[in-house]
Amino acid sequence: MAYEEQKLTFWTQVGCGPCSAIKPTFLNMQSEPDFQGVIFEEKQLLDNQEEAEIYGIDGVPTFVLTGLGQSVKLVNPGADALRQATRDYLKSAGSLPDPKQSAATSVGTHLQKNKIWYIAAGAVLLLLLIKLYSKDK
Repeated sequence: MAYEEQKLTFWTQVGCGPCSAIKPTFLNMQSEPDFQGVIFEEKQLLDNQEEAEIYGIDGVPTFVLTGLGQSVKLVNPGADALRQATRDYLKSAGSLPDPKQSAATSVGTHLQKNKIWYIAAGAVLLLLLIKLYSKDK
């Protein structure tokens, strides 16, 4: 699977009052640690109508989170809702290994994230072996 970066696109328009109100939050998020690695992009709705149609955007302000085969659209969110929805999206999307990381780090991260599943699978396998062994006796 190809590495796809996570992006938050702010769809706006000149003269939009709610857009002007949420823009400082959008700008501040770019330097917040929770959102490191996210690409922030601002687009004018009237200048990008074809792309806006792809995401079903017909009003502003609208935010679209994309990456890892998913997209989420947020229409006119408040500052807290925008931050929380972005955090939730990043958690639910998980993360692919950064192609700049070493293979060993990627494998270690994968094992750490999925440790409980490996423990459960090992326990099930052990129970099956015990059951099979005890049938032979």
